[in-house]
Amino acid sequence: MRTFVKLIVITVAFSCSFAFAAETDELANAYRDQRMLEQDVALALAPIKSKNELDAYVESTPAALSPLSKLSPPARERFLASITFNEKGITGFRHDDLQVELSPSEIYRVLSLFGAQHTTALFKRARSETPADAAIMEPLMQTAPQSGPLCPSQPCDYDGYMCESRATCAPNINTICMRNC
Repeated sequence: MRTFVKLIVITVAFSCSFAFAAETDELANAYRDQRMLEQDVALALAPIKSKNELDAYVESTPAALSPLSKLSPPARERFLASITFNEKGITGFRHDDLQVELSPSEIYRVLSLFGAQHTTALFKRARSETPADAAIMEPLMQTAPQSGPLCPSQPCDYDGYMCESRATCAPNINTICMRNC
C-alpha cells in the first residue's frame, strides 16, 4: 500500500511539474509573440523603409530636427552608408559609431527612424546617462518568462552579423542583421 501511495504522490508531483512547465512555456510564447508584434508595428510605422526614403529624409530634414545630427559627420556617413533595406524595410546596419558617440536614448531615437529601436538594448557599450537610458538598456529577458530565448521559432535580430542576402545573416563585427533580412 505504501508503494502505491508513493507512486500516486510521485505521479501527481510529476503531473504538476509538467503543467507548470507548459504554463511557463505558454507565457514565454505569449510574451515573445507580443514583442514580435510590437516590432512589426514599429517597422510598419517607421518613417524610413527604403534607401530612397533615407536619402529624402537626409536631404529634407533640418539638422536641428534630426536625431542623426547627434553623430559626428564621419560617424553619420559611415552609419548611413551601412544601412541595408529590402521590401520589408531595414535589414541591417553598422552600430559601432552609435555606441561610441550616443547615449541609449539618442540611439533609440535614431533607430526609431527605421523601426529598429528595439535593438538598442543590444548595444552594451553605449553610455547610460539618465534613468530613461537605463530603462532602454534593461535586458529583455529579466522581464520575460525565463523558459528560453525570446524567439526560438521565429527570426531574431543578430548582433555581430550582417544581412548578406535574403534570409541569410553572415558574421560581421559591429553590425546587426535584422529579422527582415
